Amino acid sequence: MKKNKKLIFTLLVCLAALGGIIYKNFTSDSPGVEVIIYNETSKDMVNIEINYNLSEGPIPVEKIEKRNNKSININPKEEFTESILKMKIPEYKDGEEFILIKDYKKKDKGKLQVYIREDKNSNIKVDVKEKFLK
Repeated sequence: MKKNKKLIFTLLVCLAALGGIIYKNFTSDSPGVEVIIYNETSKDMVNIEINYNLSEGPIPVEKIEKRNNKSININPKEEFTESILKMKIPEYKDGEEFILIKDYKKKDKGKLQVYIREDKNSNIKVDVKEKFLK
């Protein structure tokens, strides 16, 4: 009987902790986007920039060595309702900015995975995968 009470108490504590973790993740007041850039090419990537409307300027990304990745957290402090999240890779599309997210909202939180790859002719290709909790 005493073992059953301990087991039930332990299960209740675990469920309460799990509920707290889930609640915190879905109601967090710290929105933001984690951008994970995977460099799947045979060369180091440098001078990559992430930018969004109303920002004070581009967010520089440190060198990403070949076959490596880098994670950048974007937590805007500016007041806006909607923006566009853009990226610039010097080796891709002649260094022109391209859109990562068209309707980025300040309260959005989630993850973007950006894969930088090479084709057979050593041309850079970029794939973006979004995972958002709105």
